[in-house]
Amino acid sequence: MAGTVSSTTSSLASELLLNKIMNGQVQTSTGKSVTAAGRAVANRLSSTAYELRTAEKNMAYGEGFVTAAQGEVSGLKDQLTSMKKNLMDVVNNQAATGTDFKNAGVAAKEAFAQYTAALNGAKYNGQALFSTTTLALNAGNGLTIKVLGDDLKSKTTLMSGLQTAVAGATTAAKVTTALTAINNAISFLEGYEAKYGEDIKALQNRQLLLADQGASLDSTAAAQSVASLSGASNLLSAMLGDTQA
Repeated sequence: MAGTVSSTTSSLASELLLNKIMNGQVQTSTGKSVTAAGRAVANRLSSTAYELRTAEKNMAYGEGFVTAAQGEVSGLKDQLTSMKKNLMDVVNNQAATGTDFKNAGVAAKEAFAQYTAALNGAKYNGQALFSTTTLALNAGNGLTIKVLGDDLKSKTTLMSGLQTAVAGATTAAKVTTALTAINNAISFLEGYEAKYGEDIKALQNRQLLLADQGASLDSTAAAQSVASLSGASNLLSAMLGDTQA
């Protein structure tokens, strides 16, 4: 059996070579060996490290979902801002006529239809982003991190209340009412932008912690080999040096 082990060596080959080293059938250049207890500890530590590394991937997966949700919220806010600018342009224009107000109302209703389609259709990896479904992520060491689960479609400020205000925007007074509703919706969405930002930071920090803990456990697992407990042999080797018998 070859006496070299690399990252491409099969798990079984590594185990068989460790058997020979533990049995004294193979001598290492470092003079170190390993005990059955040391191997058991190394296996347990490596298993835990592997568990943390798989959980680390979950954090990156969850970050993708939350980043997508935050981006969709920013897009919705941008649509409302555009709607707001059009209505402000007519309500603040002294030369605007009744026809101008009606046209602005028609445009606002169309903009709301586009906004609604974006809100209802927001998805990432085939999963709706704004629903009651919470994404529960295994974060290692028995910890679960939950993200999303925000059913924005059911929020009156963003949907039914806003729709009513926008639909009636055909006079100066009603446009002013619609602008108030739009401002409230924008503020509401800004709260979710901030919420998702904090979630992303939490997932990134957890990912770093898992990577660090996994690396530490791997190092500890690799350090389970020890120099032989043989005082007489060690003393004799030091005394003889290169002496030839």
